[in-house]
Amino acid sequence: MARTTQWEYAHITQESDRPTIRIDYSAPHEVEVDDAPAGAFAFTLGELGGKGWELVSVTASWRADGAYVTILYFKRPHNDDRRLRD
Repeated sequence: MARTTQWEYAHITQESDRPTIRIDYSAPHEVEVDDAPAGAFAFTLGELGGKGWELVSVTASWRADGAYVTILYFKRPHNDDRRLRD
């Protein structure tokens, strides 16, 4: 029987009214959360790409309070020997 690929996911949330971005990671048995300065957005994208994360989707919308929220979704094959942030 063929083994199906397990995935790890990450998403970056950038809110126009916050000075930081939030990075959420999830794998089959692990979840981690990290924050970075909003000014490090481009660096964070490059860092994720360098660690094998592939951008798969982007959403953007206005919240009722007037803030603009962008969420970028990433995935990569799961590896039990690797930490989510590695």
